[in-house]
Amino acid sequence: MKGDFSRETFDPAKHYRAVLMQQGRVRQAMESGRDNVTVRLAQPIPVFIVYGTALAHPDGEVHFYDDIYGHDPKLTAALAKANP
Repeated sequence: MKGDFSRETFDPAKHYRAVLMQQGRVRQAMESGRDNVTVRLAQPIPVFIVYGTALAHPDGEVHFYDDIYGHDPKLTAALAKANP
């Protein structure tokens, strides 16, 4: 599947409908409320998760969000080394 999805537009039920139809336990796991659930699928699917605290919007504005996982300091240090 090609395309860019944000948390506002990505709907797993829509984009992986075939998997969800075959694997009802995926929906059950998603709705369980637990943070870490393993579900073995008959057919593996690719998953790509991106975490960002600064997002550029199409209108040119940059929006900043809280760094809830604490990754920004490490990224800031790496960028400082790359651009002295």
